[in-house]
Amino acid sequence: MISEMLANQISYELHVYREKLLIEEIIKTDRSSLFTREPHNVDLRIIQNITQGLKDKEIADNLHISVSTVRNHINKLFEELDVASRSQLISLHYENKLHEILHEVKMENRNLKYF
Repeated sequence: MISEMLANQISYELHVYREKLLIEEIIKTDRSSLFTREPHNVDLRIIQNITQGLKDKEIADNLHISVSTVRNHINKLFEELDVASRSQLISLHYENKLHEILHEVKMENRNLKYF
């Protein structure tokens, strides 16, 4: 009985560890399916900077572009993603990330069943 409990605990911890690695990999690759088109690298970097709470000037400095270029990109993002504020953009970004993570975990769980 104790060996069965230990085996279950090890199995559970292995599963949690795999999920953690998967989530870290998803975050690292920063894949985004928010867009109907292939997003420009600058779009993804602007979204990343917005989620960090940076202002237009700080984003411009980070990306070595002008503030007006940042504003143009943000306006296009708002229009394309049908959001009206940075908070909506951030929410949409993290909802999308959560959806991707859950999908990947579901696929990983399916693959584990065959081992």
